[in-house]
Amino acid sequence: MVGVGAQFGAVRLLLTCDGPTARALTDACLREQGWRGKRRADGAVVYERGSLRRTLLLGALAGKRFHVRLVVHALSVKNRAAGAGSVVELRVGEHVGWALGGMLGIQHARVAAHEAVAALEREFSQRGVLAGAR
Repeated sequence: MVGVGAQFGAVRLLLTCDGPTARALTDACLREQGWRGKRRADGAVVYERGSLRRTLLLGALAGKRFHVRLVVHALSVKNRAAGAGSVVELRVGEHVGWALGGMLGIQHARVAAHEAVAALEREFSQRGVLAGAR
């Protein structure tokens, strides 16, 4: 699994399938994990998990229902050596975790990011479309 470090930034999963297929697989996998998604005008999908209301009231004490936001871009790419493919990029803003729950909030955001990346890697690997990660 790709590590999600102290400065989360982004994780990129390289796939051998096209962009629309990557988007569909990503969406199905994350929804199965309990994420809710909304498409933005720029094509990215913002996935959320947990309860914002509960998190605002309880902060990090919201536990498993701590509100986390994950932004996913699925881009089609052309690689001369490998042919067509796609890149799925995941971003979690730790500043949101900090604002809503301090250090424990950041930890909740990291755990959620690890779980999402692991689920996607398993799904893509099982389907034979995972070419790499960075």
